[in-house]
Amino acid sequence: MTHIKRKTQRIWAMTAALILCLAPAFAQNAEPLTLEKAVALALEHNQDLRMAQNSVKSAEITVKQDKDDFLPSLSASTSWSASADRADSTEDSTFQSLNAALSSSLNLFNGYGDQAALEKSRYSLSAEENTRNRTMQSVIYSTMAAFFQAYTAREKIKVAANNLEDNARQLDEIQAFYDAGSKPVTDLYQQKAQTSSAQLDLLTAQRDYSVNKIQLMEAIGMPASASFEIAAPALRQDLLPAGVTTEGALNQALAQRPDIQSQNETISAAQASIKENKAGFLPSLDLTGEVGTNYSSGGDLGFEDQFWDQSMDARVGLSLSIPIFDRNITRNNVAKARISLNNAELELEKIKRQVEVEIGQAVADYQTAEKKVQVTRDQLEYATQALDSSSQRYTVGASTLTELTQARTTFVEAQYDQIEAEVNLRIQAMALAFYSGTLDAKDISAED
Repeated sequence: MTHIKRKTQRIWAMTAALILCLAPAFAQNAEPLTLEKAVALALEHNQDLRMAQNSVKSAEITVKQDKDDFLPSLSASTSWSASADRADSTEDSTFQSLNAALSSSLNLFNGYGDQAALEKSRYSLSAEENTRNRTMQSVIYSTMAAFFQAYTAREKIKVAANNLEDNARQLDEIQAFYDAGSKPVTDLYQQKAQTSSAQLDLLTAQRDYSVNKIQLMEAIGMPASASFEIAAPALRQDLLPAGVTTEGALNQALAQRPDIQSQNETISAAQASIKENKAGFLPSLDLTGEVGTNYSSGGDLGFEDQFWDQSMDARVGLSLSIPIFDRNITRNNVAKARISLNNAELELEKIKRQVEVEIGQAVADYQTAEKKVQVTRDQLEYATQALDSSSQRYTVGASTLTELTQARTTFVEAQYDQIEAEVNLRIQAMALAFYSGTLDAKDISAED
């Protein structure tokens, strides 16, 4: 009876591990989500990136409008009226009149304001494009980081499931020792508690995996309810940067980061805005032209003769406007434009200081992550040897169950640490590329 009981306990423990580990794979038959596919979906669905793309389109429209400002304007107008004269009631004294005109205007000179406006809009467009590129890099980085976090959680499920299996097997052995009278009942109860704790760890790992998948969907910009599994990415060592220095990474960031380039374009746009506002100090010259005609029912001629012949007239002229006093509007606009330029320059300086901090931290984190990989590998090797030794010593009665439990806990933690270290090295490599401004979606296919 005791033999059947302990076999049943082991079967239930193994079944629980198997269900918790494999249930997500049977939940749906869809192809696992790869890193490359996750990034592609994010670039397609992420709301921040789509808004940045809309800003670029809006800036393109502004450039087109500023180009169209060099074209002449053309407008048509018409009016109709009717009147009645009651002084002589014996005759029909109702009169109708129709007026029509076609006018055009072309600016010949406005202090180079149109040229400055076009220059400003072009710089603003370039700034928006760089902002979009930086947003794209941010989306790629956040998606890859979320993907690797989910992958880490998935790998921890395997460790937790193996740990539960080992504890269940250990429980069977201790049950046999107890039945034979060679182990105390306290060891049996302690191992049962340890097995239950391993089941709880597996449940927690499964929950963490589900949460990380939800966070990945958030980074991608898709509904959190989407059902999928993570495909294991290739953790190739040859894809990691070597010989990283803070000076080299900083120089690369200052030269290539899209947000710095965007701010430089913003400064250029602010300089063009000053020129645009200064145009208000200069005179403007416009060429105008108009063609008009009219018809009156009270005239001697018919409609066609009046409207298309006798009443037709045309005018061409030049209009010169010289600003004398505009209540200091132009002067104040120039002053505000200079303040905007100064703020843009200060913002660039602020971004560069921020980049220095980000690069310094990214390089330090990457270098530390490199060292952690080897440390955790050594740690796992020693923990494996310690667990084997403790297990053998406990079997022959040379050590306590507490020592064996501690050795197994250290072994499991070493497995967790190694998984985190291996994945964190890739995340820190991505962070270094992101903060250096070199992260690109086309580089992912080599990693995936």
